[in-house]
Amino acid sequence: MSYPRILLLIFCLLISCSDFAQSGRWYMGVSGAYGVTGNYNTGKINNLRKGFAINGGFSGGYITNKKIELITGLRVVYYDYYMCYRKNGLQLNHQKQEYISLPFGLQYPICSLGKKKWLSPFAAAGIAVDYCVAAQFDRQNVYNATDVAQGSNASDFKRLQLRGFFELGMMGRLNKRVSVYGSLMYSSMLDDNIVNAPEQIRFLAGSLSSFWGTAGVRFYR
Repeated sequence: MSYPRILLLIFCLLISCSDFAQSGRWYMGVSGAYGVTGNYNTGKINNLRKGFAINGGFSGGYITNKKIELITGLRVVYYDYYMCYRKNGLQLNHQKQEYISLPFGLQYPICSLGKKKWLSPFAAAGIAVDYCVAAQFDRQNVYNATDVAQGSNASDFKRLQLRGFFELGMMGRLNKRVSVYGSLMYSSMLDDNIVNAPEQIRFLAGSLSSFWGTAGVRFYR
């Protein structure tokens, strides 16, 4: 079992063992998402990314008296995309990366839809701290450069990044205990640092934007 799945299991056990009944304003839930990564060009080097991403995990939060929701969670993000760039003759083509992600943000219900008070749109914004636990590079062409990406994995390629996200969606309450929701999310990396990565591939760091379609269920206590 990989590290992300172990952490998700631990998080689930902690949530299930916690006592949220005191305030009645806490919630927890599960959700999944599928997204398309954006293209990026640095202007200095030819750097083009295009592919897909899968996002899933547990979420939790607290609803304040003003209906503002403080959201957090623990998620696994899997990227599979093609990245083409040239610097000193080096070209990488296919990358797969797996992150543990910790989102923090705010969510607010915009309004109720007329008589359907059980259905309301919402907006959310925040940041997510991502930590790369596995990375795989498949190259097609290497010209006059050190074969730096050979065997890159969780032990020699660690990436820590900070992303911003903005989300619009619909929330529907099935009853006092359960609600379902769907949303569209835009996510963009704000900063990127690579720890313990070979010097030759540090310029891999850059902007990576994604558009997500998300669906989930929440359980209120």
